[in-house]
Amino acid sequence: MKVLLIGNKPAYPKVDGGCVASAAFLNDLISAGCEVHYSFLHTDKHPYQEDAFPDYLKNDVHLSSAYVDTSVKKSDAFKHLFSSASFNVERFYDKNFEDQLVQLVKDASIETIIFDNVFSARYQAGLKKSYPDLPCYIRSHNVEFEIWEGLAEGTRNAIVRRYLKKLAKDLKRFEIKAYNDSQGVLTITEDDKDELKKLGVTSPVAHAAVSVPISDYTHDYSQIGLFHLGAMNWRPNVEAVDTVLKYLPSWLEKDSDIHFTIAGLQSEERYDHLEDTSISVLGFVPDIADFVHTQGILVAPIQSGSGVRIKILEIMALGIPIITTTLGAQGIADTSAVILADNHESLTESVYALRNNEKKRKELGEKAKSIITLYHNSETISKKILEFIKRK
Repeated sequence: MKVLLIGNKPAYPKVDGGCVASAAFLNDLISAGCEVHYSFLHTDKHPYQEDAFPDYLKNDVHLSSAYVDTSVKKSDAFKHLFSSASFNVERFYDKNFEDQLVQLVKDASIETIIFDNVFSARYQAGLKKSYPDLPCYIRSHNVEFEIWEGLAEGTRNAIVRRYLKKLAKDLKRFEIKAYNDSQGVLTITEDDKDELKKLGVTSPVAHAAVSVPISDYTHDYSQIGLFHLGAMNWRPNVEAVDTVLKYLPSWLEKDSDIHFTIAGLQSEERYDHLEDTSISVLGFVPDIADFVHTQGILVAPIQSGSGVRIKILEIMALGIPIITTTLGAQGIADTSAVILADNHESLTESVYALRNNEKKRKELGEKAKSIITLYHNSETISKKILEFIKRK
C-alpha cells in the first residue's frame, strides 16, 4: 500500500513527545510493509535537519518538506477575533505546500493519506477536493482543544482567558469536523478514543498505541536522585516541574540529600537560574539512556493536557521507577507499574517511600519494562494500523 503521511513538523530530531510519536508511527508503517511517502512542514521552532533522520529511514521512506512561518503575529491574532476559523490550525496552512501535496499524490499513485495530527489535517479539504475518492485518516495525538481549554482555565487574566477560550472553541469546531470528514481516526489512547465518540465523532475511531523500542539497558536501582525529563515548551511539563519545585524546600527539610535534576528542550532557558546544590538543569538530552544512568526516580506530577505522555513510556521502557498523577498515567495500559500521587501529601509520601526502598524501585522498574514490551511493541501495533486503514 502506498501511504502518504503528512506532518506539521519533522519527526526527527526527536525533541519532544510529539516527534517521538511521529517517528514511532513512521516505523510502524514501514513494519506494516507500506511504501511510505512522508511530507512535512518545518518551522523556525522545528527546523528540518536531514542529518537527524536515521539512514535506514531515509532509504525506506520518500521524504519531502516545505517551510512555513508559524510565528504569532499580533495582527493575525487580532483578525481571528472576528473569524470562526481556528487560529491554531491556520498557522500551519500554506497554499504552495497544498499544491505540492496534490501533485505528489498524482505522481506517486498514493492509495491512502494519513494526517499525523489534527493540525496537518488542515490539508484534508484541499486533497479531498482534488481526489474525492482517496481515503484520508487522521492520527490523533491528543484531543487538542482540551489542552487549550485547560490553559484558559489556568489563566487569571480575564482578557487572556477569554481569548484562549475562543481559541479552544474554534479548534474544537475544526477538530471534530476534520475527524468526521475523514475515513477514520487512530488515537494514541483508549481514553481519547472514548472522548472523541462522546464529542460526536461519527467516523470510525480505533486505538493504536505508540510503539516503544525496548533496549538492553539495565538500570542501577541504587540511584535515588529525582528527575524530570520533558520539553519545556509544553505547558504540562512546565506545570509538573513547577509543582516539584514548589514542594522541594519542604522535602529538603526532612531529607537534605534530595537532589532534583531538570532536563529537556528549553529547560536551561527556563530554570538555569535555579541551579544549586539540590537542583541541576541539563537542557536537551540527546540520549535518554545515557542520561537516566545516573538518575533514580522520574517525578512527573502532570496537572493538565490529554493523551499519553510519550516520555513516560520511554522512561518505562528503560525500567525506571516513576511517580506521576492519574492524569499523567493516562493512556498507560497497566498503571500498576507507576506510583500515582494526585496531591501534595501523596506525592511527598511517595517520594520518601521510594527513595528508601531499593527493592520497590527495582520491582516497579522491571514491571514497567514488561508492560511496554507487552502493549507497545511495533509488530502488534503495525498490524492493527494496517488492518484499520485497509478495512472496507
